[in-house]
Amino acid sequence: MLARISPIERSSQRRSVSFGDALWFLYCSLMQQSSMVPRGMSTRLLSLVWWLFALMLVSSYTANLAATATAKRMETPIEGAEDLSKQSRIRYGTLKKGSTMTFFKESKIETYERMWKSMSEEGGRRLVESSKEGISRVQHEEYAYLMESSMLEYAVERHCDLAQVGGLIDQKGYGIGLPKGSPYRAQISRAILRLQEKTILTELKNKWWKDKSHSCGAPMMGVDEDGGPVAGLALCLLGGLVSSTVFAITQFIASIWPRDETPIQSAPTLSALLSVAVLGIKAPGEVRRKFGRLDGVVEAADLEVTNSVLGRQRTKRAESLPTRKDRVRKRTLTPADMKALGF
Repeated sequence: MLARISPIERSSQRRSVSFGDALWFLYCSLMQQSSMVPRGMSTRLLSLVWWLFALMLVSSYTANLAATATAKRMETPIEGAEDLSKQSRIRYGTLKKGSTMTFFKESKIETYERMWKSMSEEGGRRLVESSKEGISRVQHEEYAYLMESSMLEYAVERHCDLAQVGGLIDQKGYGIGLPKGSPYRAQISRAILRLQEKTILTELKNKWWKDKSHSCGAPMMGVDEDGGPVAGLALCLLGGLVSSTVFAITQFIASIWPRDETPIQSAPTLSALLSVAVLGIKAPGEVRRKFGRLDGVVEAADLEVTNSVLGRQRTKRAESLPTRKDRVRKRTLTPADMKALGF
């Protein structure tokens, strides 16, 4: 479009630039090759901005790709409850007087018995009063917090620096408590089953667990959460596009605008400047007020040189004129004489 608007591009191109030519030019610019050379200032500015954008984008992608390919994944030393029970560097605990603590306390499995013995050490300091306290200790200490799976998923979705390690230690379901023999028991059970069949419970969980949480997904290579450098490059590209369009429209308007055909006054001659320097001619006050000091001096110098030339011409004409006796003798003047007299 800019090539069609710019008068320089229209006059230099043998044929009009099509949409396919523009796409080919963009591709060749990415490959640092091009068979088309822009002529107009607007198209050159747009090409420069596009080349810079492509160069920075490809460089950023290449750098991040190389860093991702060469970086080693951090190995997690703990993969589950078994690994946690066999080490002593990372302390672990759970909520006091909670269902998880009751599970470890009453468990007869060797691994869980060993874990409960470790959590009971230090006077119960490894146990916490609330889940908020346990999450805070995980974030600031070498501490592993054991909690129910639903609460764990909720916390991980809202804190990107937390991660769930291993699978479930125990699996239990939730229910609604009713008095024994309540007539609502069967109705509530059937309603819950219908909600499960229609995946309404899953949708509600995704709504309150995932949709309301902060996005902790891995960002794209070279892109931050707020756009990062790619957003800055896009803004630069947009600014270059706007500037090029304004420049092309200005050139187009200037090319069709009617021009003043009045001839431009010629610059002062070298002889006039030399006359000013050698003779020290001063400009009249009127000329100096109208054109300024330098213009007045140049104008006066031209006037002096002209008067000098006219004076010499008049002297030559006077010498070539006939004398009084000749005029009296002839009494009639020829056209040449009249021309010599200046008539």
